[in-house]
Amino acid sequence: MNPSTGITYVSASPGTDAGNSEGTETYIRRFREEFPRLAQGKTDAQIIGDAEASCSDMAASRKITTPSMGERYGLGESTADQFTLHNIALLAMSTVCGIR
Repeated sequence: MNPSTGITYVSASPGTDAGNSEGTETYIRRFREEFPRLAQGKTDAQIIGDAEASCSDMAASRKITTPSMGERYGLGESTADQFTLHNIALLAMSTVCGIR
C-alpha cells in the first residue's frame, strides 16, 4: 500500500506464489479441465511456463490481456477468443501470479 495515496498495488508478476506447488498444480488441473483444446499436446511444464509468461505480460503492460498472450495461446481478436483469454488470465492471477 502506498501510504501517501491510500492505494494498494497488486503485481501480476510471478512472485513467491509461482513456486507454490499447490497453486501450480491447481492451475495445471483447471487449465486442462477448462481449456482442453489449448492444453492438448502440452506438458505440465509448458502449461505453467505459458502461465508465468502471461503473468509477466500482464505486469509489464498493466492490462489483464495482451496481444502476446493471444499469440501464445493461438487466440485472436474474436469475442469468443478474448473471453477465453480473459478467463485464462483470471485463472493465472488467482493461482500462479504472485501478489505483492
